[in-house]
Amino acid sequence: MARGWIIALVIVLLAVCGTVVEGDFVLDAQRVVEHNPLVREGGISDILSGHWWQAESGVSATLYRPLPIMWFRLLSALDGGTMEPRIFHVGTLLLHLLSALVRYGLVVTLLQGKKHRHALAFLVALTTGVHALSVESVAGIVGTADILASLMMTLSWWAFVTGLTGKGPQDGALFLFLAAPCWLLALLSKESSIFFPLVLGVQYLVWRAGLHKGPRMPAMVFSALLFCAGAAVWWVLRAGALGQASVDFSSGPYAEFSAAQRLLSALATLGSWYLPSFIWPFDLMPNLTHQDIAPPQSFWEPAVLLGLLTLILLGAGILHGMFTRRMSAALWTFALMTY
Repeated sequence: MARGWIIALVIVLLAVCGTVVEGDFVLDAQRVVEHNPLVREGGISDILSGHWWQAESGVSATLYRPLPIMWFRLLSALDGGTMEPRIFHVGTLLLHLLSALVRYGLVVTLLQGKKHRHALAFLVALTTGVHALSVESVAGIVGTADILASLMMTLSWWAFVTGLTGKGPQDGALFLFLAAPCWLLALLSKESSIFFPLVLGVQYLVWRAGLHKGPRMPAMVFSALLFCAGAAVWWVLRAGALGQASVDFSSGPYAEFSAAQRLLSALATLGSWYLPSFIWPFDLMPNLTHQDIAPPQSFWEPAVLLGLLTLILLGAGILHGMFTRRMSAALWTFALMTY
């Protein structure tokens, strides 16, 4: 039964996203991939000690994403260093397919014991696989960072809930321990993954009362320590590569804007662009930058309030779904993860 849903999922995603392999290096892919010496001939140590804008002179090193660069380096080596865009688009498409399949497996696990869980998992994986917000990451090669982060976070989540249910060696402890290194790989793909353990924390609190078999408390504590160790490793690697542990906006394209302006801009972008695209996902969004959207002048602007309201409703929906143990929990959570 599951095989049929998986085959259908792959066929639909290939039909929707397959034409991306005919694309070229566009926008940031020209700087991050095509002309990046790390992609052409960098070693592992070079990539770990480099940064996202390594090939761009005059750009401050604020982004540390070595895992996507390693993926680009592998694809470059497989292609003999010719730097044909097709091989990179094929690689991005394969990661997108794998991410959708892992989402399918996660939702089946989250809905264990429920009727029609395979059909629901198919719908969740399909929706997030063909939605404009995720397809945009496939269309641009640099979206590999988003896809890898999503893939690794989903793997971390899947391992965590599998461990909680007591499956695998040592009553699920092995899978529980795998969640932390998967999250570390997500962190090495994109910085926004730093908040993901909060989702796992809520997952544990919701499931704790109903767990009749699973890892004992020492295993849970050790798992938490592994997550702390992963965060420390990322912090050290990032500080060594960028020369600082924190993000410095004193230089670069956002230097002219205050922290408050950047926050208001993020909320306004969510309310005026991402929310309409989420509801009506039939167009790719424009390349949004600080030059396209002027920073709002007030918290009370409609786009800012709409963006804030969207986040509040999504968060409330997730908590309600989880604590009432309804199937909507998975759907609400993936809605938030899509954002």
